[in-house]
Amino acid sequence: MRDIGDYRRQLDDDTEPYRTATVRERTWAGRIAAALAVALVDVSAIAYRATRPADLKPLVRFDVDLGTDASLGSPRGTDAILSPDGTRLVYVSKGTLFTRKLDQPKSTEHAGTEGAYAPFFSPDGKSVAFFDAGKLKKTFRGGRRT
Repeated sequence: MRDIGDYRRQLDDDTEPYRTATVRERTWAGRIAAALAVALVDVSAIAYRATRPADLKPLVRFDVDLGTDASLGSPRGTDAILSPDGTRLVYVSKGTLFTRKLDQPKSTEHAGTEGAYAPFFSPDGKSVAFFDAGKLKKTFRGGRRT
């Protein structure tokens, strides 16, 4: 006996000799492997495109004139916030909330928001919350609610 393979054949009582793959069989196996590799790359590319974040929009700079009466610079939090849809600017000036729609030239004051600081929008952008004397309050487009 030459090697362990000869012993195995004798143990299995296998009379058929082992054969190696022909050149033709190896060629087909290589073609199938290449086709599977190409399919895997295609599926990976499609999955990447489907799950990647949306294309980023270009940066836009804009200037907003709040008027000569506006006074920003509170040490207690953010003074100005932009709505999630990008259409409104809410800011605190002299302790009062103001809203400025970016397509209109004038700001409107939110009545009853004296002492406001650190405003922020709700996730849906329909209301603005702010702090006043350590309490969290909320204002809607049409009025104020505590």
